Amino acid sequence: MGIHSANKLIREARQKAGLTQAQMSEGICSVKVLSRIETGFTNVSHVTFQALMDRAGSPVSAFPVFNSRDGFECFYALKRVHLYLNAWQLVPAREELQKLEDRNWAGNKLYYQEWLLLHGRLQFCSYRCSHEQNFRTLLEALHITRPEIDLLDFRRLLLSQNEIRLLTSLAQEALYLGKMHECLRICRQVADFLADSKWPLTEKERLQADNAIVCTKYLIATGSYESALETVQSSRHKMALNAETAPLLELTFLTGLCCYHTGNVSEGEKYVKAAFYSAYALESSYATVCRDYLRRETSFPLTGEMRSRPDIPLPFYPAARTIDSGSLSGESYDTEADSYTLGNLIQDLRREQKISQSLLCRGLCSGSQLSKIESGAIEPDIMLSEALLQRLGLSDRVFAFWGSEKEKKFHDLKYKIMYERSLPPETLAAYLDEMERMIGEKDILYRQEYLFLKTIKQHPPGKRIAGLTQALQLTLPEFILHTG
Repeated sequence: MGIHSANKLIREARQKAGLTQAQMSEGICSVKVLSRIETGFTNVSHVTFQALMDRAGSPVSAFPVFNSRDGFECFYALKRVHLYLNAWQLVPAREELQKLEDRNWAGNKLYYQEWLLLHGRLQFCSYRCSHEQNFRTLLEALHITRPEIDLLDFRRLLLSQNEIRLLTSLAQEALYLGKMHECLRICRQVADFLADSKWPLTEKERLQADNAIVCTKYLIATGSYESALETVQSSRHKMALNAETAPLLELTFLTGLCCYHTGNVSEGEKYVKAAFYSAYALESSYATVCRDYLRRETSFPLTGEMRSRPDIPLPFYPAARTIDSGSLSGESYDTEADSYTLGNLIQDLRREQKISQSLLCRGLCSGSQLSKIESGAIEPDIMLSEALLQRLGLSDRVFAFWGSEKEKKFHDLKYKIMYERSLPPETLAAYLDEMERMIGEKDILYRQEYLFLKTIKQHPPGKRIAGLTQALQLTLPEFILHTG
């Protein structure tokens, strides 16, 4: 995606959503800044681009441009914190949060808002926080972009995904503070908002799962076990189908509790043990949370093995240091200023790892093409971007690039095939046929991806060697598999 094409995407998304510039920019940037972005007089930072597209109901995890290497490092660190907290791995999450604070959040209020959200999650996951303090911190984070929000009446607002996450976290803290009515009111409004949102289904269902966890806890607290079981099972099934493992630990444990409380003890034991041992295998502190809850709140029969395993620590962390977000900006910068592009990132990572251009690009593109990418003369398409970043140690799931219509369509088909586990055979075949029709004679990486997916998804184990070797030889022609 070209650095100067972000303005067109933002303008088209706003107009499609029927929003004024004032509605689109509220809490994110000034109307004047949005106007300058849309007309191309100002470049937009990555995090502001995301927030604006989110506001318009067209979320894009894209890489148009960063204003510095520091901006990229903050973006990437936030991604890592999400991963650590999803697995309840608190120590590395805390270390990354400290690095972000040391970097002053790249001077950007939206990075700071997400940092406060994640710090609030860290506090909660430690189960040693002041819920009153955590509620105040999360509310302060929400007020960065929504200073006038009414927690009891917000369903008509235009909300970003981080704002939804903050509201869900506030509902959870309200529950632990005994503010039952406030918790339920927030959860219902979040559920209504998500049901009507135009976000991609997998993103919507993940946010719905987070909300379902809080709703289930509320229903358990009020003794509504049958309703709690229905709520949690629905989300657990969706997350399993989407291969979305992050919320599954909590959803599985809560399913076990609900089964136990409704009298299905054997089924409850199955789910509770699955959550406990899965958490332990991940070295996740959620294993300690599960066992402590069972001991404290239930008469669940802990096995000798469950009792004897040592605790995975739940460290105490001080509350987040809050600052005046007015001192942060970072939403845009002048088009004449230097920017930090994907080419800059590839070049920096390559040099830091002491990798030559010829080694990095081998089988992917020519040396002159990589040189032009690094200098900013051209930009790589989706497939080449992913391949180069993977060779440099960055996951392709960190960025989803927005390029031509063909690139976007191919990318969408790829992730449907990879992560929608309940695809009927005829639907899978139709997706693969559509991918093949899009591949041109020189589209080596597209053909490699197609052959890989076709082999993995349509050939049984034990009969995949030929297809995988054919795919691999497109970029490594000298590759020979010795099976003797």
